[in-house]
Amino acid sequence: MFVPIRPRAPGVAPLLCLALTGLVHAGCGRGATATTAVTETAGPRPPTGGFEFPSLAVEWTPPMLSAGDLEGLAAAIGRHAQVRLVLGPRLAGAAWEQRGAGMIRALGATSQVTEIGHEAMSAVAGPEAELLALRRDAATASGRPRYAAAVTVAGTGGPVVALDDAAVDLRRWQALASSSVGSCEPAMRALADGQEAGLTELAPFLDHADSVMDRLYRAGLRGTVPGLITACGAGAQEYLQQFVGCVGDPKATCPGTPRLVLVGGARIVATPLPAVPEGCAVDVAARLRAQADAAAETATIELDRGWTVLADRLGALTEVHAALEDVCVPRRRRFADADLAEARARLGRIGVALASEEVRASGRWLFRGDSLAVPGLGVTRVLASFEAGEGSVNASIVAEARALREFVLGRGLCKAGHSATPMAAVVGVPGQAAEFFGYFYEEELVCGELPPLRG
Repeated sequence: MFVPIRPRAPGVAPLLCLALTGLVHAGCGRGATATTAVTETAGPRPPTGGFEFPSLAVEWTPPMLSAGDLEGLAAAIGRHAQVRLVLGPRLAGAAWEQRGAGMIRALGATSQVTEIGHEAMSAVAGPEAELLALRRDAATASGRPRYAAAVTVAGTGGPVVALDDAAVDLRRWQALASSSVGSCEPAMRALADGQEAGLTELAPFLDHADSVMDRLYRAGLRGTVPGLITACGAGAQEYLQQFVGCVGDPKATCPGTPRLVLVGGARIVATPLPAVPEGCAVDVAARLRAQADAAAETATIELDRGWTVLADRLGALTEVHAALEDVCVPRRRRFADADLAEARARLGRIGVALASEEVRASGRWLFRGDSLAVPGLGVTRVLASFEAGEGSVNASIVAEARALREFVLGRGLCKAGHSATPMAAVVGVPGQAAEFFGYFYEEELVCGELPPLRG
């Protein structure tokens, strides 16, 4: 899991404390409660380079849903030098005969198809076979499912490999646990490790940014709240006492204090103020929000630009994670080797950008009042967003992450027109117990020029 809250201290497991949608620059507990006031800190020296980000040029594969034990099928076919291929009614015709024979050659290595016929699976393995086979057996070492069924192969003659659409109840099938081939864990782990290392480097700057905004906001409240009290009735005056109290107590947090968060980039946000009771001659909420806005705007002038660029770069990591999280949902699909290589190369280039030495790029703060969901804080009001300059490394990271998502989702093969239920396959000698009976999604066995889905 990639969790978007910055660990307070090194050594926190990155996959436990960093996976929703953004980064809050506080310890996990503090980010969730936001009750401790920020202590004034001195800003760190300007950075001289970028992050020491780990390489993202790792082996990863978008998961593909799997229904059966392909190695078990291959082993059963491989025991026979010659087999008769029996295809179900839908699989009649030259195209499927070529596909079926090609599947057997790919799985059986030296096995040869001597004859091709057409019969329903019920005629080969009996009408009860598929009902029995819905009982799962122990999974393979790689996690692919196997099915328990005592099936006797019908007919006469030599070894048979039969393939047909499965006549299983859809609800029972969908109730079975899913399995997949491929994993994004190496990529996710590298992202999390890079995030943890980056947050450690950024910690002094992020604490400093919060302390600057805390100081400026308190100063604004100190000059504004007394006047608001005189303009309000008893109910609203009681409401305003919380601001009087926090201004006078450095250990207390004032409601609506601006904070720097890393969600899709660098953002300054504030949590919504508690509802203001009626009875004021002025718009109290607007006056209080104006102090937060002013504190954020002044702070952006004080904050070092190099560290701001790096903070925005680490915030862009959430875009990379979101893209990977989407493409790594197990789906019914296949990928050509060249497309997998391209997807990995694209992620590798994103990793190079995340490790870039560029820290003095152009960019600017934009001030606007959008809303933003931040893990640990809830829905917040955006006071300022850092916009990386066109052509900058930071902008390229976001663009490349979105392009990676579109590439992977668009390059999947054999993902259209699937039946909701799988295909059934049986291997054995007529008159004897089947050597193999199981289920497969069609694309696991045949998908254009791709070989059966092993792994």
